[in-house]
Amino acid sequence: MKSVEDEDEDEEVCPIARLDPDALWYHGGWAAPNIHFLGFAGVVKFGNIRIGGLSGIYNQRHYHLGHYERPPYNEHTIRSVYHVREYDVHQFLQVEEPIDIFLSHDWPVCITDYGNSEELIRRKPYFKKEIEERTLGSVAAAQLLEKLKPPYWFSAHLHCKFSALVQHGEGGPVTKFLALDKCLPGRPFLQILEIESEPGPYEIQYDEEWLAITRSFNSVFPLTGKKTNFGSVDLRVEDSRQWLKSRLQERGAKPFEFVRTVPCYNPSQSVSNHSFSGICSHTSVVKAGKFISVTTMMQKETVLEEFFHLRLEFYEKRKKFLLNKREMELLKLENKVRFILAVVKGEIIVSNRKRADLFVELQTKGFTPFPKKTKVVEPEVAGATDDTEETEVELSNSLKYFSEVSATFSNNLSMMRIRKFQIILPLVTNLMKEII
Repeated sequence: MKSVEDEDEDEEVCPIARLDPDALWYHGGWAAPNIHFLGFAGVVKFGNIRIGGLSGIYNQRHYHLGHYERPPYNEHTIRSVYHVREYDVHQFLQVEEPIDIFLSHDWPVCITDYGNSEELIRRKPYFKKEIEERTLGSVAAAQLLEKLKPPYWFSAHLHCKFSALVQHGEGGPVTKFLALDKCLPGRPFLQILEIESEPGPYEIQYDEEWLAITRSFNSVFPLTGKKTNFGSVDLRVEDSRQWLKSRLQERGAKPFEFVRTVPCYNPSQSVSNHSFSGICSHTSVVKAGKFISVTTMMQKETVLEEFFHLRLEFYEKRKKFLLNKREMELLKLENKVRFILAVVKGEIIVSNRKRADLFVELQTKGFTPFPKKTKVVEPEVAGATDDTEETEVELSNSLKYFSEVSATFSNNLSMMRIRKFQIILPLVTNLMKEII
């Protein structure tokens, strides 16, 4: 048997497209020419055949947690990282269109009820207790088997060949289950099945329904050890499907071609960090309904080149935000000084006056009302309005502040100091504009 490194060589290419559900990347992607990882959970099309896959094994302790593991893994996360998560299963529970073939590493629990369990126990006697306790296999996989009812289900993990026929209700569809052994000489690790399909092209393509589901669930993508809250997920995926349909028509449904970007491992040669200079690992995935070319960077120059346009876009947004903030602060400062000087000169009387009357006078004299700070980042999106009543309250708050400031200035500053302040203010204003 050849390793992935061997298959990755130009002269050693897998002759047919091969799928594997056990991905190290969440959304999957090419691992080598004609070898495509389905990710932690995924669905693709091969011709007109829909193929789904669930990676990893079931562990109740980690099932409800998020994908919190990060490399470099420790002695615990190196094992928990391949445990099935509820988030991945929950996405599959939204699938409505038929899936023809399903792949899982772990067996569905109780699948032994539908095959020759006695022969299995004879070959693997240590399975007997788990079979009797109905704990052999994955609860999550059994849930998906009942939901999806695919014609074919293939598994691995337990290192033995086992077949079963699952009848889904009286007169319902039948799932043909098959698990194979380790890839070792003399072991039953290979079996060829013929599955009818329409004429090609026989190539891997993205699945529209699955991408729509992935996009809908992206808002609650779990990256911590906390339980996922599915309450905010919009399960109506039709809008996402329309969005994806147009994107797939623009670029096509075929993933980007695999590109080998690092040399294959050769145990006879020493490897240094310098040997990978200028090299980046490239694959293609789909996240949140967007087609992304994912590049693992090896050099600072490569990072800058890859993210230049994105960084420039957000730099412009940040610059605009900071400019607006500085202009607002400058406008507030100008209003404050203008109000103070008007009070000192006697142009505006604040003593023994109703606030409403003073409010009207300030509006007449062209003072700018400033809205109160809120937690809403984009008020137009949140449906905020520019009502007169709200503006009056805001200006009233500003007026209260101005009155307090003017009293302080009137009691503590001489007219000479105010005139000096009036002379200095334009210089400071111009300087701030130059800095901005």
